[in-house]
Amino acid sequence: MKYFSGILFLALSFVSSTLVGAEKKAIWFTGIPCSGKTTIAKEFNKRFPSSVVVDGDEVRKSINADLGFSKEDREENLRRITEIAKLALSSVDTVLVSCVSPYQSVRDAARAAFEKEGYTFYEVFVNASVDTCVVRDVKGMYKKALAGEIPSFTGISAPYESPENPDLVLNTSDETLDESVNRLIDHIGLVNPQQPHALFIGRWSPFHRGHWEIMNTVRKENPDRPLLIFVRDTGKEFWSPEFRKGMIEAGMKKMGVKATVQIIPDIDSVNWGRGVGYSPRLVDVDARIHAISGTKIRKGIEEGLDAWKEFVCPGVAEFILENNK
Repeated sequence: MKYFSGILFLALSFVSSTLVGAEKKAIWFTGIPCSGKTTIAKEFNKRFPSSVVVDGDEVRKSINADLGFSKEDREENLRRITEIAKLALSSVDTVLVSCVSPYQSVRDAARAAFEKEGYTFYEVFVNASVDTCVVRDVKGMYKKALAGEIPSFTGISAPYESPENPDLVLNTSDETLDESVNRLIDHIGLVNPQQPHALFIGRWSPFHRGHWEIMNTVRKENPDRPLLIFVRDTGKEFWSPEFRKGMIEAGMKKMGVKATVQIIPDIDSVNWGRGVGYSPRLVDVDARIHAISGTKIRKGIEEGLDAWKEFVCPGVAEFILENNK
């Protein structure tokens, strides 16, 4: 039996990715000046434009211009930066904080503040030798600090406490920018938006084994190809698009499948030209899979039955039971 899947193979450079599992996350880059923190954060932001960069140097020039470089002022500087980043996470999924943050106690406090709000925190140590940083220092700050002209310069005349147990170490003395960013993307479970994706469009109400059978059929042809799943916002579904998006992400996380899930406006057609890099697909599924009904699953949920759990994807039943209040 043929079952229209809405699959397009894309060479996607425009898609910004969402972490599988819908985690709100703070990526905290620490390292001595000129180690590459902001450069990595900005390159990440180019690939994932929905993220936000909070640059410690820029905050110093504006909101925190009243602070000096004593230990107390450094701690207050990072406390304010933490609050700014938390505010950003109310609107986006990913915030990237780039600041020297030389003391472990302050970084631990930042972690605690984010995790208290239910956000995931990644401490990323951007590690580079002083010699490397001197070469990169176009402003000549290291030269002045080494000459004793700048007091309290981190790594020279002020201490820097290397992270005790960072979530990730990026050795930028040896790695290229692309290597560092790709390692970061892989570590936190994001999908590289520059990889070709297999696209699926649907309502997913709920995400069930029939849907997965179609996806997995295509995925088996190229196991390394990540999935791009569009959730149609029809305005008339049993669950909100945000709920359905979270449901799919929970299923993908449970199955260990790389996927990007995004909400799109409702559509009434899929249109394409010639030779644009993707192909429409009709995927074969057997009658047993085709017979799975989202309507029947929703009815079973409403009636408090358990049989529906057999027809949804791994991780989906847990998500529905926890969030379907």
